[in-house]
Amino acid sequence: AAHALLVERSRDAAQIIQTNVSALKLTDRVTLQCADVLAVLSASETSFDLIVADPPYDDAALADGILARCAVLGGPLAAKGFWRSRGARDPVIQPERSPKGYDVCVR
Repeated sequence: AAHALLVERSRDAAQIIQTNVSALKLTDRVTLQCADVLAVLSASETSFDLIVADPPYDDAALADGILARCAVLGGPLAAKGFWRSRGARDPVIQPERSPKGYDVCVR
């Protein structure tokens, strides 16, 4: 990827991630936001070719919220984008719940 946006809501985890980004000398290619991912996806005017999410296993609402935002045409997932998530509940999202015109979303 030419650039990556990382979103982490835990300040402690974000500090560790930033340390790793710096140690790997990727600061020019990685932006880290310590924020709520749903707020970032809702507010972003950028579209992404790839969205990888790893919500906590006990937070089905968060996983569903990420998918809902990615499923909206004109939303944060690019027209030929791919969304991959390790989710809280269902191992696979049924194709009828996948965004039309997008690659199959797998959770």
